[in-house]
Amino acid sequence: VPPHGECIVMSPPGVLRGGIEALRASLARRLDRAFPAEQAAVLRTMLLGAPWDFSEGTEEAFRRSGTIHLLAVSGLHVGLVAAGVWFLLRGRSRLGRWREAVAAAAVLVYALLAGFQAPAARAAALAGVFLAARASGRRADASNLLALAAVAVAAAAPAEPLRLGYRLSFAACAGILIAAPGAGTGWWAGVRRSVRVSAGAWIAVTPLLWSHFHSLAPVALAANLFLVPLLGAVLASAAAAMALVDVPVLGAAAVLLARAVLAVQSWLVEFFAAVPGGGCTLAGPGPVRTVLLYAALVGLAVAWHLRPAASGARAARRGLCAAAAVVLLGCLAWRSTPDRAGV
Repeated sequence: VPPHGECIVMSPPGVLRGGIEALRASLARRLDRAFPAEQAAVLRTMLLGAPWDFSEGTEEAFRRSGTIHLLAVSGLHVGLVAAGVWFLLRGRSRLGRWREAVAAAAVLVYALLAGFQAPAARAAALAGVFLAARASGRRADASNLLALAAVAVAAAAPAEPLRLGYRLSFAACAGILIAAPGAGTGWWAGVRRSVRVSAGAWIAVTPLLWSHFHSLAPVALAANLFLVPLLGAVLASAAAAMALVDVPVLGAAAVLLARAVLAVQSWLVEFFAAVPGGGCTLAGPGPVRTVLLYAALVGLAVAWHLRPAASGARAARRGLCAAAAVVLLGCLAWRSTPDRAGV
């Protein structure tokens, strides 16, 4: 028995858990063989959900550029895996509704390999609900699915809504759903939609990030526009290099490609982190101001989706926008009370 009356019970992990941990360790060693130490440390975190083991300079660059969320396995990573598997299976008509089952299985396996931490588990639940709706043959309403996933996760783990990650995940998804819809086809419509997605996600999570980390990164609007699409290439190329690292010729080509993609990512992160005024540190708002900020954002979202042709819609829009502007300006002008240390 250790000192201080502590009792430590050592028990072997379950068969499934032990096998998953062994596979994670094997994949981590493959990354170490394929990439330099700093790149391997970043990829272990981005791909496998390993604890952060890279330099403070790398962490600071991602933080100042507003892209630090790319380092943690989250809904974005799980969504890219689901989209990639769905893209590979889209021409397999013989599979029928088994395509959804295969995609759901791939999402679950990846979430397990990433440690099945809360963000990955939440994203896997959301993807599972969406794929189940598609398999049923019914039209899937994204907002209803998001609400169902939020309720399901909260019911399965009642403490989850108290976690910052839970709120960030669903706030970002809600921001994307509000901002993403738009008419038009072609590359320019795609660019506009990408800008709206980046802006919607950033605006939705900014009050929470400001409240908890006391920092704002307006440059994230531009940085995420480039780095979020690039994340798919980073994950795919790194996974290919990890799988083929021991193959003589093909493995070397995959490693070179992955290193090049990672170099582009690092350059972009450092470029946006160096933008003057791109990131700043401010005293965070308290709970009351955070609630008021989200109330103002909800008002703006309602005004955004009001149809101009509807009766009284223009007047309602003006009123909502004016009220939201007053609340936002009041929150920004609200001076926080210093604590005992004078901070």
